[in-house]
Amino acid sequence: MTATAAGPASPARIRAFDLARGLAVGFMILIHVLGHFGDEASWTSPIGAVVTFLGGPLAAPVFMFLMGASLAFSRRSTPGAIARRAIWLLALAYTLNVLRGGLPATIGLATGVVTDERIAPYTTPILLTMVDIHHMAGLSLLVIAVLAIVRRSPIAALSLGAAAVLAGPFLWGLTTGVGPVDHVLSLLWGREWFVFFPLFGWIVYPLAGLAYGTLLVRAPEPHAFIRRGAAFGGVLGLAGLALIATVDPFGGVDDYWRQGPGTVLAVLGVGLVWLGLCDAAVSRATGPAPRRVLGLLDGWSSRVTAMYCLHWILIGWSVGLVGHRTLELPAVLVAMVVVLVVTDQIVRRLPGLRPSPAAAPDEAARTPSLATT
Repeated sequence: MTATAAGPASPARIRAFDLARGLAVGFMILIHVLGHFGDEASWTSPIGAVVTFLGGPLAAPVFMFLMGASLAFSRRSTPGAIARRAIWLLALAYTLNVLRGGLPATIGLATGVVTDERIAPYTTPILLTMVDIHHMAGLSLLVIAVLAIVRRSPIAALSLGAAAVLAGPFLWGLTTGVGPVDHVLSLLWGREWFVFFPLFGWIVYPLAGLAYGTLLVRAPEPHAFIRRGAAFGGVLGLAGLALIATVDPFGGVDDYWRQGPGTVLAVLGVGLVWLGLCDAAVSRATGPAPRRVLGLLDGWSSRVTAMYCLHWILIGWSVGLVGHRTLELPAVLVAMVVVLVVTDQIVRRLPGLRPSPAAAPDEAARTPSLATT
């Protein structure tokens, strides 16, 4: 994509993307620590509620939205390149299942260091086959690679995303009774508790992001577009809440992992508002302290895949020793800081984990200059 095709866009990088992505990976680390170490009282505390919100609509949905939006900016957005990223992500997903779950569980159980009770309800087979965000991201990119129309047309991308959301409740949980086939189907619409990101309808977030990015790269004033998007997001969020409260036909099957139309609208609305706030924060960050914070988050954004994988490995190898959901809130807060700091420091210091042009297929949203992509 060139500056001519994109229109008279600003030469400045859309740093709101970097900020939102950096915060999203930080929020995901916090919610994962809480989810695997915190006891029930930690979850229901005011701090637990805040972490749950930050790690909910402002984490994975924003992360996937930006993955889609960034395809409009990336030089590596040919169908073949997108498909290669998709396959890389799927391979990474199963590799991560081994490194963070299957391997530590197998070694721990075999040596007696951990027990089945300490890692329950997880088992080794579940840890190896659970469906997480990289599975969904890879499948979403495969769909985008195959369907040229969604790469060209924001309306087509939004329509396909809406269709996936509407179809999801009718497909969730469908199986054949054939193990390998049912595992493939679980990637698409599984309803087991360990299927965290079924393609139907989480694909709506990268598709909506792709539509947003396509329009943004064409906008003569990108920052004005982001502000208008935030205003629209406020309306969209209210409409989603109204749908949930009144006529959402799928409210009975609605949860974070399998979202009904009302929830999707509300989450997309919150995400658009959040991007507007991130854009405003970046434009007003003039002092040394704000710039240091933005620099830290920009670094997390550029190393997002390494940080995501490494923090999961740290959690996976330690939860069997500590116990699943056994810590009280003060200990959970300490664990959050430890995991976040250790992840950051390891990724900073190991050359193999630093960002490079080919380091992370889901990092097209490192968001280069609008004028040079």
